[in-house]
Amino acid sequence: DQEKYYLGENNENNEKSGKQNFYKTSLQAVQVRGVESYNIIAEEIVYKNSGVSDSCSVLVGAHYDCIPMGGKGADDNGSGVAALLSIAATLPQVTKLSKLNSQNKEKASRCKMILVAFTGEEAGLYGSKEYVNNMNLHEYMNNKEKPLNLRSVIILDQLGYVSEEHKNEVIFETVAT
Repeated sequence: DQEKYYLGENNENNEKSGKQNFYKTSLQAVQVRGVESYNIIAEEIVYKNSGVSDSCSVLVGAHYDCIPMGGKGADDNGSGVAALLSIAATLPQVTKLSKLNSQNKEKASRCKMILVAFTGEEAGLYGSKEYVNNMNLHEYMNNKEKPLNLRSVIILDQLGYVSEEHKNEVIFETVAT
């Protein structure tokens, strides 16, 4: 796996430059019908008194592949990837608000976010299966002593789809554990 850090401001670990890393990113290799591809993973870095808890997580994902011939890639799933990128870009500002709105500055007001762009969905959910099968590699990224404690998973898929028959519908899928 390749790892990088990016995005942010005002870091307690980098006071000299005044910059803060906001995400720990990595590429997870996935074999999709014999061809190497990658899941792209961005895990929010949790800093002390940030208003974010590292004791729980919320995963937001979208697949970035599309049907090769005749598919509508802008919707399936360019729309989901656009939403995922918007969340990634907006999250630093949301974190600032979480910290400001927290009644108790020592207590976090939300869970850390894990953002994943999955590969190989159209070919058979290869990327998401690989991620789930290897979650233990990512569950201890920030702190080996704390489990992932995944509270919610939100998958963004075909957000731009509209038809006359279903123009006012939103589909929510849930799985009980």
